[in-house]
Amino acid sequence: MIEVMLVEKLTKKQEEILNYIVEEQANGHYP
Repeated sequence: MIEVMLVEKLTKKQEEILNYIVEEQANGHYP
């Protein structure tokens, strides 16, 4: 999966932000 490869290249902070956004999307807070 491309997403996994990208996450592995991110810094820890960027990964935390990305995970937060993904969770918010799953909760329907973003389109």
